[in-house]
Amino acid sequence: MNKRQLIKQCASVLCGGFTAIAASHLSGGIRFPFVQGESTAKPITLDLIDPKAQISLEGAFIQTAVRTNLGLKLVVRAFAPEPIVLIQTENDFHLELVIKNISADAMLQTDFSGDLSETQETTINRILKCKTGTGRISLVWTVPFTKEYRFTAIGDSGAGTELNWCLHRSVELKANFVLHLGDVFYDDDDIQKFEGNLDRSPLPIYISIGNHDFQKSGRNLHPLFTNLAGPMNSLFQIGNTSFVNFDTSASTWPSSSGNRAKIFDLAQSVKSQTNQWVFMTHRPFHDTREYITEDEKHILSAREHEYVMRRMLSLDSSPTLLAGHIHDSIDVFQDNIQTYIAGDGLGVRNMVTGKNVSKILVGEQELTKKIKFSWESLNLPKELHCHSKAVNTRRLLNERAANNNYGESCSMVKKSSS
Repeated sequence: MNKRQLIKQCASVLCGGFTAIAASHLSGGIRFPFVQGESTAKPITLDLIDPKAQISLEGAFIQTAVRTNLGLKLVVRAFAPEPIVLIQTENDFHLELVIKNISADAMLQTDFSGDLSETQETTINRILKCKTGTGRISLVWTVPFTKEYRFTAIGDSGAGTELNWCLHRSVELKANFVLHLGDVFYDDDDIQKFEGNLDRSPLPIYISIGNHDFQKSGRNLHPLFTNLAGPMNSLFQIGNTSFVNFDTSASTWPSSSGNRAKIFDLAQSVKSQTNQWVFMTHRPFHDTREYITEDEKHILSAREHEYVMRRMLSLDSSPTLLAGHIHDSIDVFQDNIQTYIAGDGLGVRNMVTGKNVSKILVGEQELTKKIKFSWESLNLPKELHCHSKAVNTRRLLNERAANNNYGESCSMVKKSSS
């Protein structure tokens, strides 16, 4: 085989491989870099043969399902404040249901007439036990704060002590829940601590996926993220407000494909039930930092910006967008979109300026009024400015960190990826 034939054959194999990827994934979208198809969402239904039953979830997903001597142990995690579990069964069996990420104030409503026990495993995790009987069972958790509530928004915290502090600070600020704007998996330590810190959280936390959560050094982390945290695209409603979580962790081609497009389609279907919209994601549309060059800007690509902006504005002529990715606290009004970038969960701005300037965003809903947003001090203790990512950022920005007194005592020398 000569060189021309070899090149032709290699080209044929490569094209064939790309065609196969396109054929199998185009309708679901292709993600890149590290070209791959769209991730499969975690299951929200479970069909059982023995016992013959079906379990369906709304606002929650299945983490594990394990048969026991008496029946079934099911672990699910909520990604909405008011999740629903529906059980249709033809057989009597024992069910142990662990439901995670439920507000301590949520009340269980059920049409089940048999014996059912509900105990608190942690502040936001509950265990239900019952013998099902036959027929239909409905389990619905409702929260008392559908008309008046507070929440915080913060991103780029990692999954360790800084995340725990953001949750603690949210309690101090009297939040009912937390919106996290992505990037919890900066290093292996984060990956190891994430699940335990989620389970110990004092508040429900709903999380966007960040670029560091999607992949690291060619290793796909998004399956782990979706199993521990929740869907990469989701929607929930509190009262007349719709919260839309859409994925910008990696580029999608075509921009109008994949699960992100489906979540905007779902949003369109509830438009008549929505008076105000809050969109949350990781990468913002604009980077307004004055000292950043065009090549350094941390933003969504132009083609995806255009698609997402069009979908948002078709739902709301002046929507609110919450984003992270930029390790700063910024609000900007552009494209008729009010954007709050709350990406200083590691207190990087404290380390760069040497002052206590890092902030957390607070949203407050009062009856029929629009949500009011304000910035509050993160108050991250000095001894917690030691995450590998923050320490590395301080090294990179050392020329802007004169007289810095945050992170000076850190002994950590490990560097995080940028």
